[in-house]
Amino acid sequence: MIDLINNPGKSVQFERTHCSKLTERLLRIKRTGCSILPEYAPLTVSFSNESEGNIIITLWDFGDGTTSGDYDPIHTYYKPGRYTVSLIVSSGTDDSKTLKKFLIIAKPTQIYADFSCDLKSGNAPLKVKFSSRYTHPDARYQWDFGDGRESNEKDPTHIYEEPGIYTVTQYITQSGFTEERRQKNLIEIFSIKSNKNTKRKIPD
Repeated sequence: MIDLINNPGKSVQFERTHCSKLTERLLRIKRTGCSILPEYAPLTVSFSNESEGNIIITLWDFGDGTTSGDYDPIHTYYKPGRYTVSLIVSSGTDDSKTLKKFLIIAKPTQIYADFSCDLKSGNAPLKVKFSSRYTHPDARYQWDFGDGRESNEKDPTHIYEEPGIYTVTQYITQSGFTEERRQKNLIEIFSIKSNKNTKRKIPD
């Protein structure tokens, strides 16, 4: 059985495990929600438990190796990642009910993809220097220059050898999250025979 709980700007999905009929009579999790603000690590989440029945034991598993016996706990995720949260309620007998919800996402702080280049047009072959606007020691960089060639350098230099108009895409991956920045038709390369000579510096 799937319940979809809507929070402001969020959607949290719950999945109920199979329960015995006795457990269904004794325990009922009407709704369990969470409030998330902001979405970057460290991320503090307030959980609300609306379980009903003869409940003696409540246990939250936050998916990061920590648990809580509080009824409505507040928990902070200090590291970026994706976490599955489980709530277990029990009547004190062998019967218990588990509700799992997926997904709490804590992103790396302020990760974004963006870049600039020193030239946007000119005659082939044209050497272009790309500069990433985002810097972090844990970040991994990937570039698609639009001409079938790529680079994993942070600030690569690329030579366009053929006339054409090229879209450049940058991907930045950090702590399992990837951000993308695509600049369509960014580079225009002319043939040597062209009368155009628009090679110019792009102001900062």
